[in-house]
Amino acid sequence: MSEKSQCPLCERANLCAFETGKSIEDCWCHYAHFPKKLPERPDACLCADCVARLAKAERLALKLTE
Repeated sequence: MSEKSQCPLCERANLCAFETGKSIEDCWCHYAHFPKKLPERPDACLCADCVARLAKAERLALKLTE
């Protein structure tokens, strides 16, 4: 697996359709809800699970401080 096809956080496949030559509209991330702040690791796309975990952590933190 190439580095571009691995999530830099968990090192599992990030399933990026764009990296495999498909349209960005075919990628899971086109329809995903991202947290406002992402890790500064521009070397590869995150996987859907890591994006979901980061978004959930952000939502929980916001609810605790309101």
